[in-house]
Amino acid sequence: MDPKVEKNSDFGDNLLRWVKSTLKDYDDIDLAQGFKSESFQNGKIFAGLINEFDGSYIKYKSLSSKRDNFDDNCKLALETAEEKMGIPAIIDYDDLSSGKCNDKQLQLYLSLMYNAYREKDLGMTKESLMKRVQELEEKFIILLEENKALKESLAKSRASTIQLQETLALTSQEHSKVQKQKDDLTTEFTELEERYDAEKIKWDEELNDLKNKKAHLSENSDATTTALQQDWENMNQKRDAVRDELRKMKEELAKEREELEANQKKLLSKLDRAKKTKEGLEAVMGRTDKNHKLVMPLISHSVIRHANDLNHWIPHLEDGRKYVHHPYSVPVEEEVKPQKYNRQVQILSKLLDAQNKNMDKLLDDRTIEAKEVVSVNVGKLKKRVKTKGEIELGDGNSESEDEVREVPVAVPKKDERKEKLPVHNAKAVEKDEKHSARTPKTGHHQKATSDSSKKKSSNRSNK
Repeated sequence: MDPKVEKNSDFGDNLLRWVKSTLKDYDDIDLAQGFKSESFQNGKIFAGLINEFDGSYIKYKSLSSKRDNFDDNCKLALETAEEKMGIPAIIDYDDLSSGKCNDKQLQLYLSLMYNAYREKDLGMTKESLMKRVQELEEKFIILLEENKALKESLAKSRASTIQLQETLALTSQEHSKVQKQKDDLTTEFTELEERYDAEKIKWDEELNDLKNKKAHLSENSDATTTALQQDWENMNQKRDAVRDELRKMKEELAKEREELEANQKKLLSKLDRAKKTKEGLEAVMGRTDKNHKLVMPLISHSVIRHANDLNHWIPHLEDGRKYVHHPYSVPVEEEVKPQKYNRQVQILSKLLDAQNKNMDKLLDDRTIEAKEVVSVNVGKLKKRVKTKGEIELGDGNSESEDEVREVPVAVPKKDERKEKLPVHNAKAVEKDEKHSARTPKTGHHQKATSDSSKKKSSNRSNK
């Protein structure tokens, strides 16, 4: 409700901006023509301001925008403002509805309504402010813990991403290595096939030569034929052995090829899983960044508003004491929002440290003051106490009646007071201690106790 009024701007323009900001949700109010707008003549501007001040004062929806109802609307608004809000009717409702009121009259009446709003807004009590400060501090601590957990999660995600990238690089290297081995085996197999074909051609040529020799020597003796037959069989056996060896080698190569293909499939499957894991981690990091963007504006708004409230209220609450408040610099919320996340956390942490130092200084001053008050009261808290033997002796030991026993009073230390009492109750403790110091009840009670002891002692001695 309280706008930021610029010092060097026009008073009437500021009032119009405040009215527009307050009644921005009222579609039937138009301030395009300023103080000459029809919304002043039909009384709906003042009725809307009254409705925003307290919805129970006036039934805004029952007001009509017809020309015939302008007088009734203006009369109802001005009378309600005077009766409920204490604003004097310095303008006449007939002049208002007919548009005869000048700009200065309207500005004066709007300024009175603006002051009524300010008085309502400034009606917050000291207890409610301290309670709100404590709630904001607790909320900020929770948000800091959540932020710390999110940072740890982000760091783990990044470490896992780096590890997966390294695994992916190793997997790619292994895949390249296996592919190279496959290519080498394929080349070797091709060379063996070419070699086999070349040797087969050579053996076929030798076989043909032997057949020719056999045909040529068929006319020779049986011994020569038998030798040639034996050479033929030997050559066939060698050929079959070579064939078997080549067949086994081919089977082994086929088996190795299948194994390489199976390993290649496994590596591709691992590569797919690594890619999916990387995508999942990127999605988690995206959600984390999104949560940061959602949470940080709320934290910035709460902390900056809390700092402005402390700068504004501490001088008023400490009025009359020997305390000099040094206001600390509070950043503008619009300047903090565009900053990066880590920079925003740094700015807000620095601001909270300044607030805590200011509050610690105030608490130290109030603790010293409380100790001084308690030390004064200790000097007054003395009373006469008779022992059992003095009562039995009676008047014989009358001199012992003049003895004074000091009653020790425990003065809480500074750290104990901080532990036992929350910050927002420090003022209440100081008030109680000052009241006890000013009240003469303690001295009167000591005197009454001493007189009563004397009467009892004299009565016993008489008996």
